[in-house]
Amino acid sequence: MAEKSTLDFLVAKKREMTDSKYRKTFDLLANEIEANLVDTHTQRERIDEAAKSYVYIPTVRSDGSTDFAILPRVSQMNNEGSQVPRSAEPIAFSKILVAASAIASNLPDGTAVSINRIKARFYYELWKRSWTVSEMNGFTTLETSVQNLLTYGWTAWRVFPKQIIVDKTYKGKKVKKIIFDDVYREPLDPRRTWIGLSYKAYNNDNRPEVLYEIDITKDAYETLKKTHGKRKRKDADTGDVSIEGLKENPEKQNTHVTITFYEDPKENRYIVASDAIVFYDGEMPNEDVYGSVVLAHCFFKDMNDPHGVGLFEMMRGNAYLYNYINSLNAEQVESEIHPILFGIGMTGQGDLTYKRSPNHINQLPAGAKIEKILTTGNTTLGINYANAQKKNLEDNTGVNDIVSGS
Repeated sequence: MAEKSTLDFLVAKKREMTDSKYRKTFDLLANEIEANLVDTHTQRERIDEAAKSYVYIPTVRSDGSTDFAILPRVSQMNNEGSQVPRSAEPIAFSKILVAASAIASNLPDGTAVSINRIKARFYYELWKRSWTVSEMNGFTTLETSVQNLLTYGWTAWRVFPKQIIVDKTYKGKKVKKIIFDDVYREPLDPRRTWIGLSYKAYNNDNRPEVLYEIDITKDAYETLKKTHGKRKRKDADTGDVSIEGLKENPEKQNTHVTITFYEDPKENRYIVASDAIVFYDGEMPNEDVYGSVVLAHCFFKDMNDPHGVGLFEMMRGNAYLYNYINSLNAEQVESEIHPILFGIGMTGQGDLTYKRSPNHINQLPAGAKIEKILTTGNTTLGINYANAQKKNLEDNTGVNDIVSGS
């Protein structure tokens, strides 16, 4: 009975999150992105039938007779009209994605603060290691999350301990070999991640209420059941795929099972379940009651909207922004969007350092000023060379003496 209550709770929570005003708006935007940007097909705008009029074009034939061609004329589009040509949008936005990839290729950096300097250094090295070791999936998570952030306006990923054990033959005997046992990062699909109504984007304390889905193979599902000693409920089929999973690929009905994760750290509750079996329903599995999901946002237009606004949505509604992005190369776009990652604190990238070179074009943020410029290389040799050139100029021409008035 308790298991059925948990499954009903998950169904009710997903419905509550899906039916919210802000989620419905985001789903419409996601559909627009999928139809226009991701597929990169030229889509025709829907035409409001009530806004149609007709044009009569007369054609006078050589025999003196007249034909009339009747053609529809669209006098007004429906409310989702845009001044930006859809066929060109993917071209302009591709520059943003290229720039996002360039930014994501730079590992984030951070600072660990503690009274004990040795402990602070230890924490820092552990955190840095979690991004640099390829098996911990830091690079992939960063690249995917940055792309989702700029495209959808928000992004999510989870951090959790992962262990991979395989069977291996050693000296003729079957043994268990641990090939991975460490912290793991994994980007989440925004279209299959739902944010709870209790979450406030302007008060991010790393404890958001989140529900998300992940599809696993049927073989992995059977292993999961065996590991937890679970059997299917007699009154329900086991191992179904959610509606969102079937929309991605109908074949998943035969090959995959959807696992639902729900966490609400402020209520100290964590649930892992399929549509028929609850594998875990209890307290948050860590001492500090932190959630495993990290959320980040691009821009906000409504403080109550947990999804934020991405560059795609801004570009769709503003032809000037589209024209500006389209006029830049990918490198210049990178320099424009790089401050976004400074501001959101998503990965701890940067410290408002101002870089200037043929490959860096950074505009200073409002209110910032340059007090010191640090150069790399042997500056002493450069200064000595400049002084020697000045001395040669004086000896050969006397120009410096004349300019100084001596």
